[in-house]
Amino acid sequence: MDALTIFIIRHGEKPGETWPGPGFMDDGVSDTESLVIRGWQRAGAWAALFGAGLSDKDYPAPQAIYAATPGADNDPNKGPSRRPAETISALAARLNLTPNEGFGKGDERHPAADSGQQRQAADQVGWRSL
Repeated sequence: MDALTIFIIRHGEKPGETWPGPGFMDDGVSDTESLVIRGWQRAGAWAALFGAGLSDKDYPAPQAIYAATPGADNDPNKGPSRRPAETISALAARLNLTPNEGFGKGDERHPAADSGQQRQAADQVGWRSL
């Protein structure tokens, strides 16, 4: 039986009044449910770490990526939070994977169960803090 590796990462920084600043959607629209600039930078770092193919043993590229169901792109400042999906977006794009965003807040156990059923070598789950 092959081992299943699941990486669970927390979404990047959320907006604050003075620090860390406002959130922005990927098209630059100000949004209270999106990542701040530092969060977008960290999302890029995940893509570099897991998507470069430099260390398959320590940081294997995921074969599936999950994120909590985000709010609609055409409705800024309304939930649910877009931060989990934004956090994994650069990595998903780099690996040419379509993230599974079919599980919302309160469904935290289901992505792990789904990963086990899919029997992927490495999965990455970006989730809102519990």
